[in-house]
Amino acid sequence: MTDALPNHSPARVSVSRRPLDERQCAELDCVALLLPPGDLPSLPSALPSASRWLRRKNAGVSPTRLATTDLDNRRGTRIVAIQVASLDDSPSIADAVRRLAVACLDSQPEAVGILVAGGADEQAAKLSAWALEAFLINDFRLPNYSTSAADKSRLRRLRLFASVTGSDRLLAVSRANANNLARWLGAMPPNYLDASALRGAAQQVANDHGLTSRFYSVKQLRKMGAGAFCAVAQGNATDDAGILRISYTPKSTRKSKRLALLGKGVIFDTGGNNLKPFRAMLDMHLDMQGSAVALAATKALAQLNYPHAVDCWLAITENRIGPTAYKSQDIVTALNGKTIQTIHTDAEGRMALADALTLAGRRKPDLMIDFATLTGSCVNAVTTRYSGVFSNTAALYPALKELSRQCAEPLWPFPMDAIFADDIRSEVADLVQCRVDGNGDHIYAATFLQQFVPPTTPWIHIDLSAAQHKGGLGLVGTEITGVGARLGVELARELPHLLAAADDE
Repeated sequence: MTDALPNHSPARVSVSRRPLDERQCAELDCVALLLPPGDLPSLPSALPSASRWLRRKNAGVSPTRLATTDLDNRRGTRIVAIQVASLDDSPSIADAVRRLAVACLDSQPEAVGILVAGGADEQAAKLSAWALEAFLINDFRLPNYSTSAADKSRLRRLRLFASVTGSDRLLAVSRANANNLARWLGAMPPNYLDASALRGAAQQVANDHGLTSRFYSVKQLRKMGAGAFCAVAQGNATDDAGILRISYTPKSTRKSKRLALLGKGVIFDTGGNNLKPFRAMLDMHLDMQGSAVALAATKALAQLNYPHAVDCWLAITENRIGPTAYKSQDIVTALNGKTIQTIHTDAEGRMALADALTLAGRRKPDLMIDFATLTGSCVNAVTTRYSGVFSNTAALYPALKELSRQCAEPLWPFPMDAIFADDIRSEVADLVQCRVDGNGDHIYAATFLQQFVPPTTPWIHIDLSAAQHKGGLGLVGTEITGVGARLGVELARELPHLLAAADDE
């Protein structure tokens, strides 16, 4: 099935071997001009009027303000400029290049040049690669089913005027494609992207990139004893839920580690018998963003010829209300044999992920990372500008904070002390699903999930509170941010360093 996958054709990317001149400028509809911090630098001779314009006191270009002018050439090339506040602050770089890309694309150009004026060659290459990623992300069109909708994208060519290596271009394109796939799947209506469609899309991604897949149906999971996942799925109108594993094997397995990426794939979350109110339920088609992120990151790693093995686990289901739906005070047995006293049927994500974590652990990965739009309490704690991160290996927290900031998808760590496990012990089962009072639910949800992770396996849980942010976030200009896809790629690329940090604990 391919209907659930985007068919957007991204712009062709090239790198100019010579500086921007008048002839090249006249071939471009727009030049996106990034200015490093400090005094305004000298600009290429192809931009004489832009040089004069930028040096006027009223031009107003700054780290917080865009400036625009049109050149007096046959194409009327538009120049859009912004200054970067700091070359060492990735979130501010991301903010600048996103605003620059959105402003350039607003005029629907066919050909855009990306120029970094001033700064060292290495700095110019970094800024150019970030700008390339921002243009590919913000040119991408999310699903629109209006009969009057038109594809506004006209961008066909992106030309970089900096020495960006082929590997850096591939990385930028792969990360942009990953973000676009995650946002596309999240934006799809739940009647278009049902459980079968998400499974079909994921398997099509696997087929397109030479990956293997295995689907565990509810019937199979029930026989295996995966009672936590099956409890959530038992209220669905259709029997299409299940856990999908997609596996990537590197060309050389010598010295290869194994990474497990997991995602919560709740296609629509009504809250179950503990029904959500209207506003809380409105955007619950986005409750599958964790699975979209895990899938998108796996696709990008395959495109990058990642040197380590990857298992991607998608826990795909709905959480519906009905006569067969699970209830508060049900007792269910999870795949690892632990019994769970259910408390609130809207705490379904941790139930679905529990058995997926057990399955993933049986493959003996060196590191497990799960992504989930899991709790509203994490949004309350860190807003939608950050996502929460939890780990059974506290030594990873400094690296996770720094790496996420470098990705402009920042994480904030929360405690995982063993004492929290005492608070989710049940008097009639091994565990309670959640606490009745709901206080600190993001911490208790992570503590619950930890019970299904092999004790000696380093594990990272990312609560995607930044999955939606009005006005966009980082490199992304849409409210659906796709946050986690870029970060997932970078966490995977840093796998040896993360494992080394874990070993030092």
